[in-house]
Amino acid sequence: MSLATRFLFRALFGASLLAGATVASALPAAAALDPTGPDLTMTLAESASQAASGGTLTYTLAIGNTPVYEVFCDYDRRGKPLCTREQVAGGPVSGVLVQDSLPAGATLVSAAGDHGFSCFQFGGVVTCSNGALDTTDRASITVAITAPSLPPGGPNTTLTNLAIVNPQQTINERDYSNNSATISATDLAPR
Repeated sequence: MSLATRFLFRALFGASLLAGATVASALPAAAALDPTGPDLTMTLAESASQAASGGTLTYTLAIGNTPVYEVFCDYDRRGKPLCTREQVAGGPVSGVLVQDSLPAGATLVSAAGDHGFSCFQFGGVVTCSNGALDTTDRASITVAITAPSLPPGGPNTTLTNLAIVNPQQTINERDYSNNSATISATDLAPR
């Protein structure tokens, strides 16, 4: 019986394509990590970096479900690697909740998502619930707002939007640090 050299490495599949700032402080502190659980991710984009007072600004929230694969390789008699990939963590999730805190003074125009998300707004927070993502899925939620006509800080006020997936951490994940994102736009005075 011959000995084969075996090596192992982990590769993350489905890395985020959109840039977004992580805001770990927005998440509850006492969540249990599940090393074999899913990894939900949040990225956030906006239609413009500046918005005219009273104008429309659209946010796109991208929610990902990222599994972990291990790749095992053996060598055949001629030294050629023979590799297989196995999923070792992650999987489908349902009952996914997303919360999007709108900028102060903004008015919601619309909120809609795919992958089963149903959205409503209360008190400046858009809540989208009942999302379902299969392994490697990316869901999208589009939120349109009207920028305040008189921003609380006057012209050139920064409008900040914070979005969080799984905010109460009811889904045990491998990593909670990538569950939130913030983005800012400048609210300009009308011309």
